Amino acid sequence: MPPAKRTPSKTTRTRAVARPSTDAEIAASEAARRVETEASTIDVAWVVVPLGGDEVRARPFRDWPMSVYRRVTNGDFAALSEFLHEDDEDVIFEHSVGEVLDWMNDLIEASGQEPGESRASRRSSRRTARR
Repeated sequence: MPPAKRTPSKTTRTRAVARPSTDAEIAASEAARRVETEASTIDVAWVVVPLGGDEVRARPFRDWPMSVYRRVTNGDFAALSEFLHEDDEDVIFEHSVGEVLDWMNDLIEASGQEPGESRASRRSSRRTARR
């Protein structure tokens, strides 16, 4: 018996044909990639706090791990550098210890959260039943 004839189904797949990209498409793609790269490197979460005559950009205090705060309060000001804008890292070493500590207090206030105060602790205290 001869093999049955195959009838093409109506849902046969067609193979996509790749066409070369135009110069305009390549340029648009590269521009989009550049914008995306720049957007990923721009961090809008900087708090600007004056230190002496300089304006120092730092990450909000609430984003710092508690271990960094402990290191800084124990005199390890180099620990601050990972939370300062790269252009401002050396500025803190040009000022006195008192000025840097005052700057940290201003940063804490500008960030809107005191050390040891977490949003979670406020939420959990609201759920506790009063007796």
